[in-house]
Amino acid sequence: MCSGPAAGVARCIGRRPFLVFGITMIVTILISVLALVVGEFSIETDNDGWNSRGTKLANRQVQYERLMGDVTNLFGSLSAAARNATAGAGASPGPASGPGDSETTAVVVRPPSFWEKNFNQDSAFFSAFNRFFGVAGDAAGGVGDRVFGMVGETEQAEALAELRELMPEWNQDQFLQMCHEEIVPTVINAYLKGNMEVLRSATRDQAYAQLNALCMEREARQMVMDPRILHMSDMELEAVRIIGGLPTPVISFELHQLHCIRSSLTHAVVEGSEDDIRAVHYLFALQPNEEAESEHKWQVTEMAVRGMLQVY
Repeated sequence: MCSGPAAGVARCIGRRPFLVFGITMIVTILISVLALVVGEFSIETDNDGWNSRGTKLANRQVQYERLMGDVTNLFGSLSAAARNATAGAGASPGPASGPGDSETTAVVVRPPSFWEKNFNQDSAFFSAFNRFFGVAGDAAGGVGDRVFGMVGETEQAEALAELRELMPEWNQDQFLQMCHEEIVPTVINAYLKGNMEVLRSATRDQAYAQLNALCMEREARQMVMDPRILHMSDMELEAVRIIGGLPTPVISFELHQLHCIRSSLTHAVVEGSEDDIRAVHYLFALQPNEEAESEHKWQVTEMAVRGMLQVY
C-alpha cells in the first residue's frame, strides 16, 4: 500500500471530492479577482490574423475587405472630383494673377489609361456588371432574364432543376473544379494574349463582343498586356439563374495580375510597372455549349469585374 504525503493527499481527495472541488474553485476565483483588481489584468479575445489562415471564411473576409476598400476609394475620388468641379464652376473666368499672363486658367483632364478603361466602372466590364445584377434586367429579355434583383429561392430552385434536367451528370464541386482548372485560365489567358480564336470558342456572343472590342483597341494602340496570372482563388458559386432560356451558373473568383502594359514595337513599359500587382475580383456567368461537338462544354456568356485593389 502506498504511503507518504502524496498518497495522503490522494486519499483525502478521494474521500471528499466535492469539498476539494469547492475549495479549489473558490481559491481560483479569488486569485482571478486579485489578478484583475490588483494586477490590472484584462479579459480580451485575440483574433489578430484570423483572416489570413487560409480557410474559406477567411478568404471570403479578405475579398470582402478588399471590395469595401475599393468602394471607399471610389466614392472618395468621386466626391473630390465633384468638389473640384463645383469650385471650378463657381470661379469667374479671367486672366491669371501672375504678372504679364493674359491667358485664362485651363483645367486639363487626363484621359484614362488603358488599364483603367478595362477595370473601372465606365468600362465594358462594369457596364456588364451593372446590367447583369440590375433589378429591372433587360427589357427585351423579360422576367426570365433578370439576375439577382428582386428574385428569391424559387427561381434558384427552378434554375437548378432545369440544369439537372439538361445535364443529369452536373455536380457542383466538379463544375467549380473545371472552372478553376480549365475555363477561367483559358478565357483570361486568351484575353490577356489577344487570342481571339480561343475566345470565340470559349465565350458566347455577348462576352465575345466586349472582349473582342477591347483586344482590337489594344492592338490598334500597339499595346501588349502582361499575361501572367500570379494567383487564382477558389471558385465560389454565387447563384444559378435562367438567362435567355438557359440555366446559368454565376461564379466569383479573384486573380492576382500584373499591371504592366508594354509597347508591342519597343517592348518598353507604357503603363504600370513590372512589380505592380493588382487583385482583381471577377464574376463569370456560364451557359452550356449548344454545339455538341465543341471541346468546350461550357461557355462564358457574361463577365464583369466586381472590384480591384493594388496588392504590392
